Amino acid sequence: MTFGARPCRPETGYGYIKVKGKRKKVKVESNLPAGRQEKVKVYAVDRFVEKPNLKKAKEFLKDKRYYWNCGIFIFRADMLLGEVRKFAPVVYKIIKKIKNNSSLKKYWSQLPSISLDYAVMEKTKIGALLTADCGWMDLGSWEALDEVLKRDRDGNILRGNCLSLENKNTLIWSDNRLVAALGLDNIVIVNTEDAVLVCRKEKSQDVKKIVGLLKLKNPKR
Repeated sequence: MTFGARPCRPETGYGYIKVKGKRKKVKVESNLPAGRQEKVKVYAVDRFVEKPNLKKAKEFLKDKRYYWNCGIFIFRADMLLGEVRKFAPVVYKIIKKIKNNSSLKKYWSQLPSISLDYAVMEKTKIGALLTADCGWMDLGSWEALDEVLKRDRDGNILRGNCLSLENKNTLIWSDNRLVAALGLDNIVIVNTEDAVLVCRKEKSQDVKKIVGLLKLKNPKR
């Protein structure tokens, strides 16, 4: 079971899940008083969709079959292991060798770097989506902070040691040195102890590309 949130904007930084068939209302036990039952909406999963471009994201917003992928899963351990054995046999063989903390440390480095989405969820035939009607959002980018932090009258978010003049819709975040910005629009500036990031907001999801380059140049970083 995976959770999916109804899109409220054409987000290009999230993965999506497309559902199929009619939704089913399933009764589940609640931890509310008196063992109250609640009905939740469950859909069969059609497919997982990678982070789309803006055009595709706008199409997904209009299509009620698409949900944001929350990356949260519920499963029985034996059922998941069965799917891992089927779709990621290399991972399964290593997992079976892990019996305690010492063997975990021994075999951990041998496990391939692959997410549960890629390894199992995108391939399984028994996946289902549970709607997450709880105001979910992923604060996985600097741009996402626009939705949770207070902005000034020009749409700026200012945190730490910074000075802003004639800027609009700009995020300035400084942990130490003074950062002064003048006449910017839709920009992210993040100043930390050992690095400074400057980019347009719509590019903030691509920071991982810079991280990848840094690892190539300095694997210890």
